Amino acid sequence: MQDARIEAIVSEVVRRLASGSGGPSIHTRGAAWGQHGLFENVDAAVAAANDAYVRLGRTPKHIRKRALDNMRRVTLANLEELSKRAVQETGLGRVEDKINKNRLVAHKTPGMEILQPHCHTGDAGLTLDERGSLGVIGAITPCTNATETILNNGISMIAAGNSVVFNVHPSAKQTLAWYVEMLNRACVDAGAPDNLMTMVTEPTIKSAQTLMKHDGVRLLAVTGGGAVVKAAL
Repeated sequence: MQDARIEAIVSEVVRRLASGSGGPSIHTRGAAWGQHGLFENVDAAVAAANDAYVRLGRTPKHIRKRALDNMRRVTLANLEELSKRAVQETGLGRVEDKINKNRLVAHKTPGMEILQPHCHTGDAGLTLDERGSLGVIGAITPCTNATETILNNGISMIAAGNSVVFNVHPSAKQTLAWYVEMLNRACVDAGAPDNLMTMVTEPTIKSAQTLMKHDGVRLLAVTGGGAVVKAAL
């Protein structure tokens, strides 16, 4: 791609983020506010994610694994629709490329299998190394690789026993509201808590700043350009 074309795309993305423009209000498959991850403000999204985090800690590990398997399964079953929506809404990328990337993330994102406890014995005794969860993670996601970032973050964070609140890029908000709802339904169908992934349905720079400074957020995961990362730091 020529430098001029790249610069034009970057300028348009920055313009949309700065203006908070991301298309019309969201209409999803019928989830009520506060259900299946969709919330009107950061405080409500964080509170629901924290409740889901607590309930996940009381949920058997085999159900957590089943939830992750369901997240992969519904993604693979909706690859074409997911990819078309992302391209149509953001104006970025090609459908065939996004199909391949979404498929790759669904198959290759590590899950609970890499988080097994390890035991060491020796003359001084026995040591058990077992990783613990952190809590609610705040995630800022881009319009490039929009759906791929949601799935990768969601699988890896939930696998470790956490929940996540997304502040997505405004130009991908409709696709990602549809997708976050779908992923939460998949988790609930597996017997896991609802709202393990939440998002603000009308994301802005202000909502991103609120999320990054929220007392209920234990960790930030920021995916984006230099300006976004600088703001997070």
